Amino acid sequence: MNFVDLIAHGLGAMSVFSDLIFVRMLFASSALLLLIVIGVIAAIGIRLFTDLAIPGWATNMVGFLVLLGFNAVMLTVMMAFLQLNRRASLQPVPRDYAMGFVREMRVFAKKSSLTNLQQAAE
Repeated sequence: MNFVDLIAHGLGAMSVFSDLIFVRMLFASSALLLLIVIGVIAAIGIRLFTDLAIPGWATNMVGFLVLLGFNAVMLTVMMAFLQLNRRASLQPVPRDYAMGFVREMRVFAKKSSLTNLQQAAE
């Protein structure tokens, strides 16, 4: 299996747990946004109340943190829309397409012998 097929296989395995992944990404994004708010407050506090600031660094830092926060929010919004879209679409019932995967059907026990076994077990 080459690298591309391996990545596609891993993503397919993760897609089964997309609900769980979305919730974890939502928590991670919320934690990241909290850290960003703390960072912005710290940068503004250092700039206004101390002499430690290098000229221009607070603007760059706040701008970077705001862009990082925007990316975190947009990632969460996109994941939410993808999750809602997946839930809105009709999922096929496995019974309808399962026989396409079966090469042949073999009956190993007749129904009457199964009923006799069930009656004997009782």
